[in-house]
Amino acid sequence: QFTWLGHVSNDQLLSSLWQNCGAYFHGHSVGGTNPALVQAMASGAPTIARDTVFNREVLEDSGLFVAPDAAAIVKTIRFLMSSPALQNTLSVRARERARDQFSWDAICGAYEKVLSDAIHDRTSATAIPMRTIAAAQPKVIPAPAMAVE
Repeated sequence: QFTWLGHVSNDQLLSSLWQNCGAYFHGHSVGGTNPALVQAMASGAPTIARDTVFNREVLEDSGLFVAPDAAAIVKTIRFLMSSPALQNTLSVRARERARDQFSWDAICGAYEKVLSDAIHDRTSATAIPMRTIAAAQPKVIPAPAMAVE
C-alpha cells in the first residue's frame, strides 16, 4: 500500500517516516549532495533515486536507481517493497555510507586533509632560495613625471 503525504515539514515525522519506510523515492534531478538524501540515508531508508550523476555519487551502492519514467518508478518500488532482504541490505549500506562520508567528523576530516595538503604544497614551494626569486623579479623603471597645467 502506498500513501501520498504531500510535503512533510515536520522534522520528527519526516525522520520517523525515513526510519520506518519500506522504500524512499528520491526524485531530485539537479544539484549536488542533497541534504534530504543524506538524512534519509542516515535514517536507514531503503532508497530508490532518480538516476542522476549526483544521486549516484551520493548513494553509490547503497540505493537503487531509476529513470524518470512513471512505469519504471512503480516497477522499482514494487520490486524493493517485495524484497525485505534487499531493504535491509540497502538500509545498512546507507547508514554506513552516511556515517563514513557525510558525518561532521568525515567532512571535517576531509577539509583538514585538503588544507593540510595545501599548506604542505605551499611550504614546499617556498623552499626556493630568496636570491633566485629576487633575480627573477622584473626591474621597475619609474615613469617620467608629468606636469599638469
